[in-house]
Amino acid sequence: MKKKLVSIVIPTYNRSKYIVDTVNSAIGQTYDNIEVIVVDNNSEDNSWELLNEAFSDVSNVFLYRNPDNIGPVRNWQKAINFANGEYIKILWSDDLIAPDFIELFFKSISGVEKQCGFGFSAVQPIDAAGNYIDDVWYNVLEKGVHDTSSFAINSILGNGNYPVSPGCAIFKADILKNDLLLTFPNPMNIDLSKVAIGNDLLLFLFACEKYPSFSFFPEKCSYFRSHSDSISIKDGAEKLRYYYTLSKVYFLTVTTKFSSIRSVLNFKIKIDILRGKYKKFNVKHIADFYMENQDYHSYGFRDAFRFIKYLISRSLCN
Repeated sequence: MKKKLVSIVIPTYNRSKYIVDTVNSAIGQTYDNIEVIVVDNNSEDNSWELLNEAFSDVSNVFLYRNPDNIGPVRNWQKAINFANGEYIKILWSDDLIAPDFIELFFKSISGVEKQCGFGFSAVQPIDAAGNYIDDVWYNVLEKGVHDTSSFAINSILGNGNYPVSPGCAIFKADILKNDLLLTFPNPMNIDLSKVAIGNDLLLFLFACEKYPSFSFFPEKCSYFRSHSDSISIKDGAEKLRYYYTLSKVYFLTVTTKFSSIRSVLNFKIKIDILRGKYKKFNVKHIADFYMENQDYHSYGFRDAFRFIKYLISRSLCN
Protein backbone atom coordinates (compact mmCIF):
# COMPACT_ATOMS: atom_id res chain seq x y z
CA MET A 1 0.00 0.00 0.00
CA LYS A 2 1.12 3.53 -0.74
CA LYS A 3 2.08 5.41 2.38
CA LYS A 4 -0.21 8.21 3.50
CA LEU A 5 0.98 11.69 2.66
CA VAL A 6 2.10 13.70 5.69
CA SER A 7 2.38 17.49 5.56
CA ILE A 8 4.91 19.16 7.84
CA VAL A 9 3.96 22.82 8.06
CA ILE A 10 6.39 25.43 9.37
CA PRO A 11 5.01 28.92 9.98
CA THR A 12 7.91 31.28 10.59
CA TYR A 13 8.79 34.86 11.44
CA ASN A 14 12.27 36.25 12.10
CA ARG A 15 13.88 32.88 12.73
CA SER A 16 17.03 33.24 10.64
CA LYS A 17 19.10 31.65 13.45
CA TYR A 18 17.15 28.41 13.40
CA ILE A 19 14.97 28.07 10.29
CA VAL A 20 17.42 26.15 8.08
CA ASP A 21 18.07 23.56 10.80
CA THR A 22 14.32 23.26 11.43
CA VAL A 23 13.51 22.59 7.77
CA ASN A 24 16.40 20.14 7.49
CA SER A 25 14.98 18.17 10.41
CA ALA A 26 11.66 17.99 8.55
CA ILE A 27 13.03 16.84 5.21
CA GLY A 28 15.34 14.37 6.93
CA GLN A 29 12.50 12.04 7.93
CA THR A 30 12.93 8.30 7.43
CA TYR A 31 9.25 8.25 6.38
CA ASP A 32 9.40 8.92 2.66
CA ASN A 33 6.03 10.40 1.70
CA ILE A 34 6.11 13.93 3.11
CA GLU A 35 5.73 17.48 1.92
CA VAL A 36 7.23 20.40 3.82
CA ILE A 37 5.40 23.73 3.67
CA VAL A 38 7.08 26.87 4.98
CA VAL A 39 5.16 30.14 5.21
CA ASP A 40 7.26 33.18 6.07
CA ASN A 41 5.19 35.89 7.75
CA ASN A 42 7.04 38.78 6.08
CA SER A 43 10.16 38.40 8.23
CA GLU A 44 12.30 41.46 8.81
CA ASP A 45 15.51 39.47 9.03
CA ASN A 46 17.07 37.36 6.24
CA SER A 47 14.95 34.24 6.89
CA TRP A 48 13.40 34.34 3.42
CA GLU A 49 16.76 34.64 1.67
CA LEU A 50 18.17 31.72 3.67
CA LEU A 51 15.14 29.57 2.88
CA ASN A 52 15.42 30.18 -0.86
CA GLU A 53 19.14 29.62 -0.87
CA ALA A 54 18.86 26.29 0.94
CA PHE A 55 15.58 24.80 -0.30
CA SER A 56 14.32 26.38 -3.53
CA ASP A 57 15.47 23.33 -5.51
CA VAL A 58 14.17 20.69 -3.08
CA SER A 59 11.18 19.03 -4.77
CA ASN A 60 9.03 18.38 -1.69
CA VAL A 61 9.68 21.73 0.02
CA PHE A 62 7.22 24.53 -0.80
CA LEU A 63 8.10 28.09 0.21
CA TYR A 64 5.59 30.92 0.58
CA ARG A 65 6.01 34.47 1.80
CA ASN A 66 3.23 36.79 2.98
CA PRO A 67 3.36 40.30 1.47
CA ASP A 68 2.34 41.62 4.90
CA ASN A 69 2.58 40.25 8.43
CA ILE A 70 -0.82 38.66 9.15
CA GLY A 71 -0.20 37.74 12.78
CA PRO A 72 0.94 34.37 14.17
CA VAL A 73 -2.29 32.35 14.22
CA ARG A 74 -3.41 33.48 10.76
CA ASN A 75 -0.01 32.35 9.55
CA TRP A 76 -0.54 28.95 11.18
CA GLN A 77 -3.87 28.74 9.38
CA LYS A 78 -2.36 29.73 6.03
CA ALA A 79 0.33 27.06 6.30
CA ILE A 80 -2.29 24.45 7.25
CA ASN A 81 -4.50 25.41 4.31
CA PHE A 82 -1.63 24.75 1.90
CA ALA A 83 -1.28 21.20 3.25
CA ASN A 84 -2.41 18.23 1.14
CA GLY A 85 -1.60 15.41 3.56
CA GLU A 86 -3.98 13.11 5.43
CA TYR A 87 -1.95 14.01 8.51
CA ILE A 88 -0.44 17.36 9.39
CA LYS A 89 2.44 18.07 11.74
CA ILE A 90 3.03 21.65 12.88
CA LEU A 91 6.72 22.27 13.43
CA TRP A 92 7.59 25.56 15.09
CA SER A 93 10.37 27.33 13.23
CA ASP A 94 12.82 27.27 16.15
CA ASP A 95 12.29 23.61 17.05
CA LEU A 96 13.51 20.28 15.65
CA ILE A 97 12.16 16.78 15.18
CA ALA A 98 14.09 13.52 15.10
CA PRO A 99 14.43 11.70 11.75
CA ASP A 100 12.06 8.92 12.86
CA PHE A 101 9.28 11.15 14.28
CA ILE A 102 6.72 10.38 11.54
CA GLU A 103 7.67 6.72 11.30
CA LEU A 104 7.31 6.18 15.06
CA PHE A 105 3.94 7.91 15.04
CA PHE A 106 2.54 5.52 12.44
CA LYS A 107 3.93 2.55 14.34
CA SER A 108 2.17 3.84 17.49
CA ILE A 109 -1.26 3.88 15.77
CA SER A 110 -0.87 0.67 13.75
CA GLY A 111 -4.23 -1.09 13.57
CA VAL A 112 -6.19 1.76 15.19
CA GLU A 113 -5.67 4.63 12.74
CA LYS A 114 -9.35 5.45 12.37
CA GLN A 115 -9.94 6.05 16.08
CA CYS A 116 -6.77 8.08 16.80
CA GLY A 117 -7.05 11.80 16.20
CA PHE A 118 -3.48 12.67 17.14
CA GLY A 119 -0.27 11.44 18.65
CA PHE A 120 2.68 13.03 20.40
CA SER A 121 6.18 12.16 21.49
CA ALA A 122 8.33 12.89 24.50
CA VAL A 123 10.11 16.24 24.33
CA GLN A 124 13.74 17.11 24.93
CA PRO A 125 14.24 20.84 25.68
CA ILE A 126 17.35 22.36 24.10
CA ASP A 127 19.04 25.74 24.32
CA ALA A 128 19.79 28.17 21.47
CA ALA A 129 22.87 26.13 20.52
CA GLY A 130 21.00 22.81 20.55
CA ASN A 131 22.36 21.50 23.86
CA TYR A 132 20.11 19.51 26.22
CA ILE A 133 19.04 21.73 29.12
CA ASP A 134 16.30 19.95 31.07
CA ASP A 135 14.71 16.62 31.82
CA VAL A 136 12.54 15.03 29.16
CA TRP A 137 8.96 16.33 29.16
CA TYR A 138 5.71 14.33 28.96
CA ASN A 139 7.39 10.94 29.31
CA VAL A 140 4.94 9.66 31.94
CA LEU A 141 2.45 7.73 29.83
CA GLU A 142 2.67 4.14 28.70
CA LYS A 143 3.69 3.75 25.09
CA GLY A 144 0.70 3.18 22.82
CA VAL A 145 -2.93 4.23 22.50
CA HIS A 146 -4.89 6.04 25.22
CA ASP A 147 -8.38 7.40 25.83
CA THR A 148 -8.78 11.04 24.80
CA SER A 149 -11.07 11.64 27.79
CA SER A 150 -8.06 11.26 30.08
CA PHE A 151 -6.09 13.74 27.98
CA ALA A 152 -8.88 16.34 28.02
CA ILE A 153 -9.64 16.07 31.73
CA ASN A 154 -5.99 16.20 32.78
CA SER A 155 -5.26 19.11 30.44
CA ILE A 156 -8.25 21.13 31.63
CA LEU A 157 -7.48 20.53 35.30
CA GLY A 158 -3.86 21.49 34.91
CA ASN A 159 -1.75 18.35 34.67
CA GLY A 160 1.54 19.54 33.19
CA ASN A 161 2.33 16.06 31.92
CA TYR A 162 0.17 16.73 28.87
CA PRO A 163 1.25 19.14 26.11
CA VAL A 164 -0.53 22.39 25.31
CA SER A 165 1.54 23.12 22.20
CA PRO A 166 1.13 21.00 19.06
CA GLY A 167 4.86 21.27 18.41
CA CYS A 168 5.40 17.71 19.68
CA ALA A 169 2.26 16.33 18.03
CA ILE A 170 0.83 15.22 14.70
CA PHE A 171 -2.89 15.44 13.89
CA LYS A 172 -5.36 14.12 11.39
CA ALA A 173 -5.75 16.86 8.82
CA ASP A 174 -9.44 17.49 9.52
CA ILE A 175 -8.67 18.65 13.05
CA LEU A 176 -6.22 21.34 12.03
CA LYS A 177 -8.19 22.43 8.98
CA ASN A 178 -11.56 22.63 10.75
CA ASP A 179 -10.82 23.32 14.41
CA LEU A 180 -8.06 25.93 14.49
CA LEU A 181 -9.76 29.04 15.89
CA LEU A 182 -8.20 32.37 15.03
CA THR A 183 -9.78 33.73 18.19
CA PHE A 184 -12.66 32.81 20.50
CA PRO A 185 -15.13 34.75 22.65
CA ASN A 186 -13.61 36.03 25.87
CA PRO A 187 -14.75 38.63 28.43
CA MET A 188 -11.85 41.00 27.66
CA ASN A 189 -12.60 40.88 23.91
CA ILE A 190 -8.94 40.06 23.22
CA ASP A 191 -8.00 39.22 19.63
CA LEU A 192 -6.29 35.93 20.39
CA SER A 193 -5.06 35.57 16.81
CA LYS A 194 -2.36 38.05 17.84
CA VAL A 195 -1.61 36.42 21.19
CA ALA A 196 -1.23 32.81 19.97
CA ILE A 197 -1.81 31.29 23.41
CA GLY A 198 -4.83 29.08 23.98
CA ASN A 199 -5.59 28.51 20.31
CA ASP A 200 -3.02 25.71 20.40
CA LEU A 201 -4.50 23.87 23.40
CA LEU A 202 -7.95 24.03 21.81
CA LEU A 203 -6.68 21.91 18.91
CA PHE A 204 -6.00 19.07 21.35
CA LEU A 205 -9.30 19.56 23.18
CA PHE A 206 -11.44 19.59 20.04
CA ALA A 207 -9.58 16.50 18.85
CA CYS A 208 -10.48 14.83 22.17
CA GLU A 209 -14.12 15.62 21.51
CA LYS A 210 -14.07 14.17 17.97
CA TYR A 211 -11.88 11.08 18.41
CA PRO A 212 -11.83 8.40 21.13
CA SER A 213 -8.07 7.80 21.17
CA PHE A 214 -4.64 9.36 20.91
CA SER A 215 -1.20 7.78 20.82
CA PHE A 216 1.97 8.45 22.74
CA PHE A 217 5.47 7.35 21.78
CA PRO A 218 8.09 7.90 24.50
CA GLU A 219 11.12 8.31 22.26
CA LYS A 220 12.69 11.79 22.37
CA CYS A 221 11.49 12.85 18.94
CA SER A 222 10.68 16.51 19.56
CA TYR A 223 13.19 19.16 20.54
CA PHE A 224 11.75 22.39 21.98
CA ARG A 225 14.20 25.25 21.84
CA SER A 226 14.28 27.53 24.87
CA HIS A 227 15.45 31.04 24.05
CA SER A 228 14.56 34.63 24.90
CA ASP A 229 12.26 35.14 21.89
CA SER A 230 10.11 32.03 22.35
CA ILE A 231 6.50 32.65 23.41
CA SER A 232 6.67 30.44 26.49
CA ILE A 233 9.81 32.17 27.79
CA LYS A 234 8.97 35.72 26.77
CA ASP A 235 5.42 35.83 28.13
CA GLY A 236 5.98 34.26 31.53
CA ALA A 237 3.98 31.79 33.62
CA GLU A 238 1.16 34.11 34.72
CA LYS A 239 0.31 35.22 31.20
CA LEU A 240 0.36 31.64 29.95
CA ARG A 241 -1.88 30.54 32.83
CA TYR A 242 -4.37 33.34 32.15
CA TYR A 243 -4.78 32.71 28.43
CA TYR A 244 -4.87 28.94 28.78
CA THR A 245 -7.57 29.29 31.43
CA LEU A 246 -9.59 31.44 29.01
CA SER A 247 -9.31 28.69 26.40
CA LYS A 248 -10.35 25.96 28.85
CA VAL A 249 -13.38 27.96 30.00
CA TYR A 250 -14.38 28.60 26.40
CA PHE A 251 -14.06 24.92 25.51
CA LEU A 252 -16.21 23.84 28.44
CA THR A 253 -18.96 26.27 27.40
CA VAL A 254 -19.19 24.78 23.89
CA THR A 255 -18.46 21.09 24.49
CA THR A 256 -21.06 18.50 25.36
CA LYS A 257 -18.69 15.64 26.06
CA PHE A 258 -16.73 17.28 28.89
CA SER A 259 -19.08 19.97 30.21
CA SER A 260 -19.60 18.06 33.47
CA ILE A 261 -16.13 19.02 34.74
CA ARG A 262 -16.76 22.76 34.38
CA SER A 263 -17.65 23.16 38.04
CA VAL A 264 -14.43 21.37 39.03
CA LEU A 265 -12.41 23.76 36.87
CA ASN A 266 -14.28 26.64 38.50
CA PHE A 267 -13.22 25.34 41.91
CA LYS A 268 -9.60 25.24 40.74
CA ILE A 269 -9.87 28.78 39.33
CA LYS A 270 -11.26 29.97 42.66
CA ILE A 271 -8.26 28.49 44.48
CA ASP A 272 -5.84 30.10 42.02
CA ILE A 273 -7.54 33.49 42.42
CA LEU A 274 -7.21 33.26 46.20
CA ARG A 275 -3.53 32.40 45.76
CA GLY A 276 -3.02 35.49 43.57
CA LYS A 277 -2.26 33.54 40.41
CA TYR A 278 -4.10 36.06 38.18
CA LYS A 279 -3.24 39.27 40.02
CA LYS A 280 -1.46 40.75 36.99
CA PHE A 281 -4.72 40.56 35.02
CA ASN A 282 -6.88 41.94 37.83
CA VAL A 283 -8.96 38.75 38.00
CA LYS A 284 -11.00 38.75 41.21
CA HIS A 285 -13.91 36.41 40.45
CA ILE A 286 -14.56 33.26 38.47
CA ALA A 287 -17.01 35.36 36.44
CA ASP A 288 -14.05 37.31 35.03
CA PHE A 289 -13.26 34.30 32.84
CA TYR A 290 -16.79 33.97 31.49
CA MET A 291 -18.93 35.78 28.97
CA GLU A 292 -22.22 37.27 30.16
CA ASN A 293 -24.87 34.86 31.53
CA GLN A 294 -22.55 31.86 31.81
CA ASP A 295 -23.01 29.53 34.78
CA TYR A 296 -19.90 30.13 36.86
CA HIS A 297 -21.38 29.62 40.34
CA SER A 298 -21.84 25.85 40.05
CA TYR A 299 -19.25 24.56 42.48
CA GLY A 300 -19.43 23.34 46.04
CA PHE A 301 -18.31 20.66 48.46
CA ARG A 302 -18.92 17.86 45.98
CA ASP A 303 -16.72 19.62 43.43
CA ALA A 304 -14.06 20.24 46.06
CA PHE A 305 -14.09 16.53 46.87
CA ARG A 306 -13.83 15.61 43.18
CA PHE A 307 -10.94 18.03 42.69
CA ILE A 308 -9.07 16.68 45.74
CA LYS A 309 -9.69 13.14 44.52
CA TYR A 310 -8.27 14.12 41.15
CA LEU A 311 -5.16 15.61 42.79
CA ILE A 312 -4.61 12.46 44.84
CA SER A 313 -4.95 10.20 41.80
CA ARG A 314 -2.56 12.46 39.88
CA SER A 315 0.08 12.27 42.63
CA LEU A 316 -0.22 8.48 42.78
CA CYS A 317 0.23 8.24 39.00
CA ASN A 318 3.35 10.40 39.16
